[in-house]
Amino acid sequence: MRRTRFCVVPVLASLLVLPLGAIATIEAIGEKHKLDPRRVFTFSWSSGGWAAWHASFLKEIRGSFIAMAVFYPEQLPPLAQTRGRVYYLYHSPEDEVCKFPMAEAARDALTRNGALVRLTTYAGGHGWHGDFFGDIRRGLEWLVNPAPSAVPAGKRAAQP
Repeated sequence: MRRTRFCVVPVLASLLVLPLGAIATIEAIGEKHKLDPRRVFTFSWSSGGWAAWHASFLKEIRGSFIAMAVFYPEQLPPLAQTRGRVYYLYHSPEDEVCKFPMAEAARDALTRNGALVRLTTYAGGHGWHGDFFGDIRRGLEWLVNPAPSAVPAGKRAAQP
């Protein structure tokens, strides 16, 4: 039996619901808690990453942690709008579902347009592998206090 691998992207639902849902969520939390606008990020993985790319263009969102996700820049608003935003990309070079070159393309395109981007790799293919809770913590810490990455493409970011 031949197996086909593909990535499901919830296009219509994302375009219609996500921006309104993200803004409503931010507003609802802001009614009960003091929010620091410098710390409003999206966190997504796999097919949810496509929706997070779109949400990352909202003025209320400062940046995004996007793991093992597709990147189709032709389906996004102009990437120049990412100037000053931060993106932590988490992807395995062995990913056969959402191919690793998309993560590299995202890093390169966003960086060219003025975003601050860190691409961290992990072994194991599509999914959460290894010390992923530690990796998530380090990624969120980086989003809060970003520094330009000196990590070459395809290498794991240095551990603190």
